[in-house]
Amino acid sequence: MAFGEGSFQRRLSKGSGLTLPSDKTIEPSEAVREPLGKRMKRTGFALLFSAILLIPRVRRLRRSVLMWTLVRALAFVAAAWLVWRFVHETTGVPSLLCAIGLALFGLLVKARPERKSIDDVARTLNALVVLNGGSWINERDSKAVPDTSIFVVSDRLVVLTAKFLEIAEIPLAGVREVHIHAVSRSPRTNGHAAAEAWQMEINWASANGARSAAFRFDGFFAEHLARVAEQTVTSVWKKQLPVLKS
Repeated sequence: MAFGEGSFQRRLSKGSGLTLPSDKTIEPSEAVREPLGKRMKRTGFALLFSAILLIPRVRRLRRSVLMWTLVRALAFVAAAWLVWRFVHETTGVPSLLCAIGLALFGLLVKARPERKSIDDVARTLNALVVLNGGSWINERDSKAVPDTSIFVVSDRLVVLTAKFLEIAEIPLAGVREVHIHAVSRSPRTNGHAAAEAWQMEINWASANGARSAAFRFDGFFAEHLARVAEQTVTSVWKKQLPVLKS
């Protein structure tokens, strides 16, 4: 003979003295709450993930001078509003610290416009190779221009500064001579030896007459840089020379 489920549970509880759980639904207030540490950890991960997603957008926004100037102006306005509230409504020290942070952000964090790379300039000029030009010396006893680059194009040499400002253009068809030599600079501080540098000189003809310029290389690899520059310029220059047929 089969017993119903309800009568079976009642007999089991009476015979064993055990209390079976009831079918009553547990209220939300009675449920076990998630520990505070786990909630804080989950919130921290969410904030970190949001910050990671915002970093590329902020960097793109910072490349625009106009838009970033607007952001800095808004930071100053927010800082002024927080200071006004601190003075008139005594909102507390946290608002004042936030105002100082916003003011420093607007004052110190400036825009960073995207700069062209050497590869971009080389593609624009259709350069075959880019050489380290060392310091550009246009005339004797003139002030040297440091950190120059020589963009070797098929028919000319373009000399640019570190900020990609053109300071010279040498037509390869007018080049008359390319040579390198060691030069002695001022004595070292100990007075025993002179620091040696290497220099590449180029002489060429232009519409204004004969001209010359020098590229000075300093440091441990000065000779190597000078020889590489000379060999590269000479190889491209000789291709521009007319071929004499017998």
